[in-house]
Amino acid sequence: MSVGFNFFLHIIFVALCVGLGYVLRWSMEELKELDHHVERLNQPDQPQHTPPTAVTSAASALQAKADPDKLAELKASLKK
Repeated sequence: MSVGFNFFLHIIFVALCVGLGYVLRWSMEELKELDHHVERLNQPDQPQHTPPTAVTSAASALQAKADPDKLAELKASLKK
């Protein structure tokens, strides 16, 4: 075999090895991400979205400012 053909085969082999290395690295990152996703799914039920404290404090402030008589009337009309 000629030297040029051997060099060409060597370049092809190196390119295949580098490509295989990138594919393995990418697949390992994907598997790690999948493991993290499975861990999140296997955790016990936890509230995913907790209401911000600003909203709850604003709601409690509005309720404190509300007229108790009108609030009782509104609650009574909603129960009917």
